[in-house]
Amino acid sequence: MNVLLVVNPRKPVFPPVVDMSYLSLVSNLGSHRGRIYDLFMDLLVTGRSVSDLLREALVRFAPRVVAIGGMTYQFAAAQRIAAFVKAEFPQVVTVLGGWHVTGAVEEGPPGEEFGDFDFLIYGQGETTLTELCDALEGGAEDFSGIPGLFFRAEGTFVKNAWRTPNDLDTLALPQRDAYLNFDRMVPILRRFFTSHQGEAIRGCPHACAFCSNALMNRGVVRKSPVERVIEDMKFVKFLGGRSFAFSDENTTQDTDYFEQLCNAIIANRLNDLNLMTLVSTISVVRRPELMKLAKEAGFTVFGVGAESLSKKNLALFNKSWSAPELHRQAVELINAAGILHGSFLILGAPDDDAALIKHQFRAMQRMRTNPFPLFLTPLPGTPFKRQAEQSGLIRVRDYRLYDCLTPIMATRYLEPEQLEGLRTRELLRFYLTSNVFKRLMPVRGDYSNLLALRYLSAYLPLYARAFMRSEGHQAMYDWFRW
Repeated sequence: MNVLLVVNPRKPVFPPVVDMSYLSLVSNLGSHRGRIYDLFMDLLVTGRSVSDLLREALVRFAPRVVAIGGMTYQFAAAQRIAAFVKAEFPQVVTVLGGWHVTGAVEEGPPGEEFGDFDFLIYGQGETTLTELCDALEGGAEDFSGIPGLFFRAEGTFVKNAWRTPNDLDTLALPQRDAYLNFDRMVPILRRFFTSHQGEAIRGCPHACAFCSNALMNRGVVRKSPVERVIEDMKFVKFLGGRSFAFSDENTTQDTDYFEQLCNAIIANRLNDLNLMTLVSTISVVRRPELMKLAKEAGFTVFGVGAESLSKKNLALFNKSWSAPELHRQAVELINAAGILHGSFLILGAPDDDAALIKHQFRAMQRMRTNPFPLFLTPLPGTPFKRQAEQSGLIRVRDYRLYDCLTPIMATRYLEPEQLEGLRTRELLRFYLTSNVFKRLMPVRGDYSNLLALRYLSAYLPLYARAFMRSEGHQAMYDWFRW
């Protein structure tokens, strides 16, 4: 059976990321023939319409199943893709999985908004999708025995039991050449800044109130054998990739494991790849000597999960264990190792006012970290979504804007427009008054004008193609033509 996994269009943020979730799904379909159709990249490269490209892909590959995933801000595009498939290829089975559906079904039974989907998958999807395809190929009419699945019965969705996440050593290595239009993907895959996602650890032991991870993994943490990670990195290098981004929520959460991983990367001479990952403040401070080892292993970029320098906000986020002092210590250690990093800063908590937001930006400037501001977003199914509904502070209901880069809520002192203006002004002030530009394009910690030029030459044409179609703020989410 042919299974087509469609990578949803999204806001054109560069450099491109080769999504790990689709790679894992396509690699674990058993006897079924799967292909990833990266609609996002094809839209950028060809400039054609969504309908033309989808029609061409469906005729060429003739799938029995089309599976779509995505975040909350991609849900509207997923709906339109499914509606197109059902209108022009009614015999094709449509499946929706991923972060949004996993959160949405926590709030109640799926409604009319899921009308063009035949099945929904919540939680981790590799085994669920494969078992569904097995059942369809065998002509099954009863799908009640497949954990992690919603199926239709008498016009309504029926929810099956939760599926415990797989151990990562039971999953096949990512099949990184399983693209429908691999010839069009190769130039993207080989560009210097294209991030090939991989994973070492799946899941997170924490349950931050704003995060969907607790819904997807329910506190289950799975570690991949180090040898498996190394084999995957070798394949990325074989394909010509030069940047490898770990999709883990926190690769350093098990510091002994992270040490083993770094040593294996060095031993296998893979430290010429540009490695990126997310780290927690507590892990960095617990094992400070690992920062030098990480640098030697090729880690050039860290994303630091600070979230806030306000203890009150950290308590609201259910993240009191990450104290502001820990963040300061972690930044000092990362700076000493010469690793470029950005500290995530969540703006828009109910008690945020202009003074608190300015204080956090300026404190980050003093400690020499690059702020990466996000807006607190009430994602479906999360504990914070319930709190936000009760507070009456949600101002935006359009899911296309739930990307954490757009203010969705007001605070008790600031409306979304004021929050966005404040973020813009503080970022401008930060970069215009800090000597940080020389740290934005590092090669092993050194500034390189050549590297900046390589980035612009590789991606400026793609930027231009997307942005020239934009007409206002919200048009950024529909830059592609249907």
